[in-house]
Amino acid sequence: MRFLLDTNVISELALKEPDPRVVSWLQGSQVHKLALSYAAVVEIARGVELLRDMQPQRAIQYEAWLEQILRSDIDWLPLTPAVARLHGRMLALPSLKDLWTNAPVKRQPKCKLDLMIAAQAITANTPVATFNLKDFIQIDHHFPLPGIFDPREGTWIKPTHFGSEMKLQSRMT
Repeated sequence: MRFLLDTNVISELALKEPDPRVVSWLQGSQVHKLALSYAAVVEIARGVELLRDMQPQRAIQYEAWLEQILRSDIDWLPLTPAVARLHGRMLALPSLKDLWTNAPVKRQPKCKLDLMIAAQAITANTPVATFNLKDFIQIDHHFPLPGIFDPREGTWIKPTHFGSEMKLQSRMT
């Protein structure tokens, strides 16, 4: 089985003190394949650029970290016409509007690409590993995901159908 990593999971590795549970899960994932999406790289690259003027050294460090990830053997889920069509359907659903628009009072707009990550996960039949449970559960209500896994807690929020040998713990809210 393969996991599609949400931006927050892969970004955990860039922290000065990453959560040891997440590091352990990522390092122990030889059993599983890990995959990245285009959206996660966009969000990370945007973050690097936003740091560049105010914290250039930190931006250089993050850029080197991102480059290391991009040169690794991590899988990439492709952007296909099926992903684009599903993403378009998601963007048209009014009940998911908060996942692709920003509140007008925000000074710095957020780069909201969870819908694209979800579209890639669904079309590739790949569960998402994320800490952003609320948004992915919201997406799942309208567009069923193949699984939602919290690597920090080591729990399935939405069980996957990939095997009964996995320990399932549901924390649906």
